[in-house]
Amino acid sequence: NNASGSLPEELCMLESLETVLVYENQLNGELPACMTGLNSVFAVDVHGNQFSGRPPSGFLNMPNLETLDLSSNEFTGGLDFLAGPSDRTEESPAVDSKL
Repeated sequence: NNASGSLPEELCMLESLETVLVYENQLNGELPACMTGLNSVFAVDVHGNQFSGRPPSGFLNMPNLETLDLSSNEFTGGLDFLAGPSDRTEESPAVDSKL
């Protein structure tokens, strides 16, 4: 793939979206914060791009998320963004996370 630019906020309007698979492109900028509100999504794979900044908080609060791959980007910060402000460690799904 050879897509470039950033992910638009309008992505978050797709309420029945189940996968976000935009890996190995030339996408940049920050991931839209609203992504973690996509409750139907079970896979987010954005590896191999040029995303930067801090990933949005709350990935572990996504009820159906099974796979999360944010590797090979230019993100900053630690892993605390995964849980977000409403940490559900007791109920959080097992997530295959790659940074």
